[in-house]
Amino acid sequence: MTTPASPSTKSDCIFKRIITIFTSLGLAVLYGWLACLVRQPDGGFNFQWRWSGLIWAIIGLGSTAYFWHKIWPKTRPAQADRVNDIKGSLAFALPNLWWLTLPLRPHSDQYLWSELTGFIAPLVIVICYEQVLVRLVKTFQRVDAEDLKTLENSDENSTPGIREK
Repeated sequence: MTTPASPSTKSDCIFKRIITIFTSLGLAVLYGWLACLVRQPDGGFNFQWRWSGLIWAIIGLGSTAYFWHKIWPKTRPAQADRVNDIKGSLAFALPNLWWLTLPLRPHSDQYLWSELTGFIAPLVIVICYEQVLVRLVKTFQRVDAEDLKTLENSDENSTPGIREK
């Protein structure tokens, strides 16, 4: 016989799903939109539907969902956390780097150091963003574990039938 999930477990599951769905949809739309941009001779961009937009939308959905699945685990040993954090981070960072370096592509044969700086800067931004997300999720997990431990300790210390002052 299965026991029903506690309210905090249900709300955590719903919260995780909301975060995963909306960030995945957001990046899917962004990647699809960027893939459909066409550079004009005057240097501007116009939107033109391409099938590559659909492919990039699927990449946005998949990479972001995979990222959240890997960094927001249920329960695993510490070693598995580090490996899964790296896998999830790579899945999230690589498509982001592809699109963050889009403005550099027309100038690929010009100034090497300027391009390297332009590539390193988005890399640092994506890594910092990813680290903030990982730390945020781990902080939520730690605070939830501490709250549950405090709640369990208070339940064990209270005696039924005697009111606490």
